[in-house]
Amino acid sequence: MLAGRMESFHAVMARVAYRFRARHRGGFGVHSPYLFHFLNFVLFEQYPYYIYDRMDALCRRLSRSRETVDGMRVSRLVPSGTTPRRLNELLHRICVHISARTVVEVGGGVGLSAAYMAAADSRSTVWSILPDTALAAYAAKLQRGLKLGNIIVRSGSPRQLLPQLLAEAGRVDLFHLLLDASMSDSEMEALFSTCRGAVHHGTVMVIDGIHASPRTERLWRRATADPAVSLSVDIYWRGILWFNPELPRRCFTVAY
Repeated sequence: MLAGRMESFHAVMARVAYRFRARHRGGFGVHSPYLFHFLNFVLFEQYPYYIYDRMDALCRRLSRSRETVDGMRVSRLVPSGTTPRRLNELLHRICVHISARTVVEVGGGVGLSAAYMAAADSRSTVWSILPDTALAAYAAKLQRGLKLGNIIVRSGSPRQLLPQLLAEAGRVDLFHLLLDASMSDSEMEALFSTCRGAVHHGTVMVIDGIHASPRTERLWRRATADPAVSLSVDIYWRGILWFNPELPRRCFTVAY
C-alpha cells in the first residue's frame, strides 16, 4: 500500500504503532556493518540518479492524463506524493546495490515500479505479473515509451503464472511483491511460499503493504520467522527480507 491512497483504520493504527517502534535512522544503534551500509547508502541515499528526473516528468504527465484503462482514469492509478516516489527510487537503488540481474514483480500497478527497477541495469530482466489484462497492456506500452526493453509483462493470475515464470527466469536476485488487503491468508501464503522456493543465497525480497490489514501483517510475521530469512527491515510501507546466511538473524523497524 502506498501513501496517497485512502488508508484503512487498521493501517492508520499500524502507522501509529510503527512510529513508536521505529528507530535506527542513519544506522544509529545498528552493529551489523552490512545493515549500517545499507541504511546510509541505499535506504537514505540522497544521490539523484539520472532516472529520477525522467520518471518524475512521466508521473506528472500521467497525473494530468485523461486516458482510461478499464474505465478508470490513468491519473487515479498513478500514486502521487513524495512517499510513492521515494519508494520507487528505493527499488531502483536496491537493484543497483545488489547488482540485480533478474527481478520478479507481482502486482506492479501501471508499471512504474518495474520501470524504476529495469532502469538500474539494461542487462537485467524484470518479469512483471499484472492480474488485469488491460492494465498489463498499458504498463507494457508505458515501458516501451521509456525505451526499456528489459521488462517482460505477463497478465493473469499470479498463482497460475508464477511457477512457469520462475522456471523461465531462473536465478532470481530480487522479488517485489505487492500485497492487496483483499487477498486471503491462503493467497498471500501461496505467493510468498512460491517465491520463497526460488530464492538463492543473496536474494532480497521486498514486500509492499505489510501493514495494510491484519492479514498482510500476519504474512509479514510469518515471513520474518522463516528459517531462511536472515535479516528483515520494516519501513512501514514495505518490508525488506534478505535470504543470506552470512548476515545476522535480526529484525529491525527503521524510521523512514
